[in-house]
Amino acid sequence: MQSPDAAQFVTARTDSRFCFHLLLAWGCVFAGALLYCILHGLVAGDFAFEPGLMLRWAFVHWGAWPLLLPACFWLIRFVERRASIRLGVLLAAPAAVLGAALFAYSADTALGGSWTFTAAVYRMAPIAGGTYLLFVAAGFWILYPSLRSARTKDAPVPNDDPVSLPVWKGRVRTRISARDIEWARAARNYVEFFIDGNSFIMRTSMAELEDLLPDELFLRAHRSYLVNRDMIAGLHGGRTRPSIVVRSGSRLPVGKTYRSKVFEAIEARSDS
Repeated sequence: MQSPDAAQFVTARTDSRFCFHLLLAWGCVFAGALLYCILHGLVAGDFAFEPGLMLRWAFVHWGAWPLLLPACFWLIRFVERRASIRLGVLLAAPAAVLGAALFAYSADTALGGSWTFTAAVYRMAPIAGGTYLLFVAAGFWILYPSLRSARTKDAPVPNDDPVSLPVWKGRVRTRISARDIEWARAARNYVEFFIDGNSFIMRTSMAELEDLLPDELFLRAHRSYLVNRDMIAGLHGGRTRPSIVVRSGSRLPVGKTYRSKVFEAIEARSDS
């Protein structure tokens, strides 16, 4: 069985790869900053190879990003769960600039520099703003194409038979037939579908999905679970602590609010 949280597609499942990409990108930028120091000295004609001074400059200007990039991504996800991705991206931009300025001011002060916080903001605004657009905005969409998946309003109308849904499997966007779905599980504003041991995700809510799918085919068993009526194998636990058993052997919880409808559906299947 898959992980219990569909949103893990953009969190736990990719954490190690995500961190690696962030550190690799930051390492390249840090190396570029050192190269900039060398080229600037050569062009200005006053080049003097001082590793300590070069590392200090690069650290003050670029050292914040291993902390700021994950923080920006977290802020985007946090706002997205309550509003929208676009608002999260917009809010993360000034947060990145202020965070970079605060880090630069603190680092410069700790290393004996003379920056004021106002000067740090003035100097870091173009640097932080530019790298924000590069790493956060572009990187967000490149690393997580699933977040560009079509919303429910882009899906075909329920009159299509069978209904097909735009979903993501890993980094590949595809479509699945609603009739093939065994069961679905909600997590925040994502829904994870299970078909023959494979899982797919779609960026939508359970309420929107329930409106989209035909009632005669799907049964709401829990506020976070939806099951294909044709895939129900039986009921486990009786009427006290019931759970639906699907053909694959998975057991789905039955919420108190939905018990009567579930019992009616199971009895109707038994009678037929």
